[in-house]
Amino acid sequence: MRHAGRGDLTAIAETDERTAKVAELDKTAKVAKEEFGRYEEDSGARLETLKKQLDETQTLLKEVEANVPANVRSSFDRIVKGRGWTPSRRWRTAAAAPAGRKSSPSSTTSC
Repeated sequence: MRHAGRGDLTAIAETDERTAKVAELDKTAKVAKEEFGRYEEDSGARLETLKKQLDETQTLLKEVEANVPANVRSSFDRIVKGRGWTPSRRWRTAAAAPAGRKSSPSSTTSC
């Protein structure tokens, strides 16, 4: 009968350590999957809220623009066109301004 040598005992010890780590990693993976599931639910709800707010804001913008007085309508349209805004991208950040245009604090105010 063969006795376990020092190398065999080391291999057994390493196997036991790795087995324990696998269980720990499985537990960590399960927790991560649960956290990701909660994140998906929360972000999905947040996305729906933001989409609703965007739709409401765009509707309000259309209503307000429809009521721009005739005596300033041509100036309003010229300013909007000059800024490169389209109906879907009316209010952009300074970083998104057309090339060659510098945004100033007064250029972000409404008419």
